[in-house]
Amino acid sequence: MPYLTYEEYQEFGFNEIEEQEFNRLIKKASDVVDSVTRSFYKFNDIEQDVPFRREQFKKAVAAQIQYFHDMG
Repeated sequence: MPYLTYEEYQEFGFNEIEEQEFNRLIKKASDVVDSVTRSFYKFNDIEQDVPFRREQFKKAVAAQIQYFHDMG
């Protein structure tokens, strides 16, 4: 299950890409953020975590998607 939905991505203000591109980039972006967090949410339920940390993690994934998009 992906960490972030397209709707959440847009709610964070990252709306420059189409949903098809979002779906293409979400796995790669999640893998990058997992490597930084030592896969914390592979072992812990993201929806059960405190809202602030959950939101910051999702924003990190969104920012990584935006970065991939911007860099082509």
